[in-house]
Amino acid sequence: MRKQVLTFLVVLLAGIFMLGLIGCGESTKTIKEGDLTVKYSTEAKKSVELPADYPKDRFPVYKNAFIMSVQNMQNSYVVACFCKESIKEVGAFYKDFFKKSQVISSTEMDDEYTILGVKDGYTYTVCVIKNTDQDDAIKGYPTSLAISLVPAPDGMSKSLEGMSGNLPAPPK
Repeated sequence: MRKQVLTFLVVLLAGIFMLGLIGCGESTKTIKEGDLTVKYSTEAKKSVELPADYPKDRFPVYKNAFIMSVQNMQNSYVVACFCKESIKEVGAFYKDFFKKSQVISSTEMDDEYTILGVKDGYTYTVCVIKNTDQDDAIKGYPTSLAISLVPAPDGMSKSLEGMSGNLPAPPK
């Protein structure tokens, strides 16, 4: 379990680093370091392709999203995207899509939608937030989307039964 958490953190940090690179240098790059592969694009007109083994039928990327980066390592994935649609619209898509999965928690606010759960052997986190990046290339994309998938430990789904729920929104 500790190795999976460390793997997830490395992949997540690589994703955050890649967000800072948008607008710099060439349009598409691939970095390979051991088991970790990172693909990223710096052109809002050219999405990065998902890896062939990414389970897109079970964890879809929102339609017409600009896929800025994809990191994968040992069957774990972090996909960073930008969408032209609102947080509410993108969040509603994922809320509906995951309603039959094992949702551990979800948070729904005006400026954020986050859902965490277990589905088809993966723990997933989907985070939809306001795009605060000031790069001109992605100003037409008001919504940021991040999808994180990590293989779930054996028995995790069973041990979490009955723990699913929604977190209340904080007071305004």
